[in-house]
Amino acid sequence: MAGTVAAYVSVGTEPDSRGLIFALWKRGTYVLLPVLLPDGDLDWASYEGPDSLVPGPRGLLQPGEQRRGVTAITSADLVIVPALAVDPAGHRLGRGGGSYDRALARVGAAVLTIALLYDDELVRQVPTGEHDRPVRAVARPGEGISRLG
Repeated sequence: MAGTVAAYVSVGTEPDSRGLIFALWKRGTYVLLPVLLPDGDLDWASYEGPDSLVPGPRGLLQPGEQRRGVTAITSADLVIVPALAVDPAGHRLGRGGGSYDRALARVGAAVLTIALLYDDELVRQVPTGEHDRPVRAVARPGEGISRLG
């Protein structure tokens, strides 16, 4: 029922997010996707269908639409993020750039943050640092959505 969803376009071996993004957009949800900035932070722009995606840095696809700013994520009712692994406390292991930790730091405490994982990527523990921001749930193909923390 979220009116605005911040999501991402999967890359490499990550769980495929393209069908989810397209389905959300088709049902009328306003979908924000990240635009990677040179300093590693994330700007955000609207998804306007598959043809609105353009090649970005590091082999990413990102929206070619007008950028909304790094704080645009604060308008999201739901935030979907990538992760290589997540533990039961919600600590996520990313690719090491800190981009999503910066973005998650801007998200309000009442907003559901969820990582898309494969079934075996919910693990006992992941290494954490003081800058790391946990997610509140995970979505896995065999288990569905599980709340954490």
